[in-house]
Amino acid sequence: MVTSPPASPTLAHRCDFPSRDASTRDRCPRPATARQLEVLRFIRDYGRQYGRPATYREIMAAHGFGLGAATDHAKALRRKGLLAWSPGSSRTLVVTDEGLAVLSAASIFFIFERSESTDRRQA
Repeated sequence: MVTSPPASPTLAHRCDFPSRDASTRDRCPRPATARQLEVLRFIRDYGRQYGRPATYREIMAAHGFGLGAATDHAKALRRKGLLAWSPGSSRTLVVTDEGLAVLSAASIFFIFERSESTDRRQA
């Protein structure tokens, strides 16, 4: 009987445990929070509407939180690969292809959840 060698651990397996080690946290980012998705959606929509990326101050004004919170959300989204930027220049926050895919999936999930809750209320 021939057995295959044990599978090597994948990124998902290495990320199944909480870690205080910064290097592991950077390799295994957590899913985006609802607030982070709101910020990501705002950055995408702002770019579509005005033809240029939003600044941190515009993000701050749109969501009602301070500049520190706006930069923290952007940093978290960059770590997760959902947002890209060029250091040293203003207006360089750009939603990545992965970020667009996450927003698309989140929209589909929201529409599905909304229709499910409407069906339950009607029943």
